[in-house]
Parts: sequence; structure tokens; C-alpha cells
Amino acid sequence: MSVDFPVIGGVTSDQLDPTASQPINDNYLKTNAFKFNIDRCPTLSYFTQSVSLPGINVSSQQFPSKYATPINIPSNLAEHGELTIRMIVDEKLRNWKEMYDWIKETVYLRDDIDGTNPQQYYSSANLLVLNSGYKEVIDIEFANVFPTRLGDIPFTSSQTMTEVVVVDVSLSYSGYIVKDLTWI
Repeated sequence: MSVDFPVIGGVTSDQLDPTASQPINDNYLKTNAFKFNIDRCPTLSYFTQSVSLPGINVSSQQFPSKYATPINIPSNLAEHGELTIRMIVDEKLRNWKEMYDWIKETVYLRDDIDGTNPQQYYSSANLLVLNSGYKEVIDIEFANVFPTRLGDIPFTSSQTMTEVVVVDVSLSYSGYIVKDLTWI
């Protein structure tokens, strides 16, 4: 007759499964297996070099307790990082101009906000994460996206080698949703 001793939270030693910690899929996430698009800027998708999936921070709030140490609980404010993409600029500056025109339009709309619908300067964006077979497995949908910064284009005649022009673009958004496409 065996005696079960509680291990953690009422789980007994005979209820522990040693294979439960083994992953179902042990393939690693690849940093070059992605697709990114913004509905409002169709030429950007082809020229996107990198995207940084923003992190999220939740601050804590302290509540006094009858003991010496206050109790920390999560606050009701979650802050997302900035959505930054790096793109190659095509020789006719089409993708750069899409962003430039969007920024200009957004600024003009803010000056004349009375008769304007602010929704018209937003767009949606998607980051599709691909698996090791380059199939879409995760869809990260960004809501209410608009550009906040368009990087410099450096021109110089002192270089002997031709280099591709790469520009960083920063985007603001109201949040994102992560959808698992493997269950669809």
C-alpha cells in the first residue's frame, strides 16, 4: 500500500507524468520565417527585411497589508513596445513614398479634425509567422496602425561599392491579437 504525499497544490507523486514536460513540437522559431503586410502599403510587403514583434509590459501596484511587506498585484495598464520594421527602398521610392504620403496625410488630418473621421488614417497590419515548412502558423494582427517615424535615406558619392538603401519605419498601434492558425 502506497501513501500519496502532496507535491504542489494537491498534486500527488503518482499523478506526475514525466513525459508531460516534453514538447509536442521541438522545432525552433526561425527569425527569417515571416511575412509582414500593411493593408494601406501594399509595396512594403515585398521589401520588408525585418520586423520586431513588440513586447508588452505590465506594471505592478502595491497594496498595504497587515504584514510589513506590501502585496504586489498587476495594474490595469499594459504598455506595448513600438512596432518597428526595416525595409529596402526600391529605386523609384514607391514603398518609401507610401509611408511618406501616409505620414503627411495623417498630420494634415489632425490639423482639420472637425470634419474628419480619424479612422481613415489608420490601417491594419499582419505579421505571419511561418513554421519550419514555411507554412503560416501564427497570425499577429495589429489594430489601428499608423506611421510615427520614417528613417533617413543617406545619399553619398564617396562610396565605391553600391549599397542597398535600408530605412527603419516606426508604427504606432492600439494593440495586437495573436491567432494560432494550426487549429483552423
